[in-house]
Amino acid sequence: MYKFLASLFCAICFSGPLIAQSLSISTVTRPPFSLVQDDKDVGFSIELWEAIAKDLGTDFTIKRHENFSDMLQAVQNGESDAAVANISITAAREATMDFSHPIFSSGLRTMIPLNPETNFSIFRTILSWEILLAVLGAFAVLLAVGMLMWRFERDEQEYFDKPARQAFFPAFWWALNLVVNGGFE
Repeated sequence: MYKFLASLFCAICFSGPLIAQSLSISTVTRPPFSLVQDDKDVGFSIELWEAIAKDLGTDFTIKRHENFSDMLQAVQNGESDAAVANISITAAREATMDFSHPIFSSGLRTMIPLNPETNFSIFRTILSWEILLAVLGAFAVLLAVGMLMWRFERDEQEYFDKPARQAFFPAFWWALNLVVNGGFE
């Protein structure tokens, strides 16, 4: 135990810095992640890297590339120590280089133009006649398919063994589950 602690103490006290004094960082121009404003590198990824470099106590220089492939190639062949931008993590890229944890998840977004003259309201859109008719149409189709199933299976399956007036909701529920879950248990 004492030998282990002595070795650990020596390793901490007498080892050189674990991080290079100045790192070369590659990036591409992709607002808002990385861009140049007033001859200064700015953007979400750049600011995040600046915070990491400050915590590491290291300096860095940023080299801009024209496209992603040049930026990633610079890291792969050792011209740059790292790359910062909105880099997608793909299986092919992961096979040749390491990535940090993802810092941005885009998902599916809907965007509309910001125009005060249009007086756009998401609630007005959701509560519009077009949406109401589409939802009612979908319910009608589900009910029709469910009742068709009831018609063909009422003598064969216990679930559908009801008179027509009592079968509306179970038939609708069966069709809804078929669409949403891909089956009905």
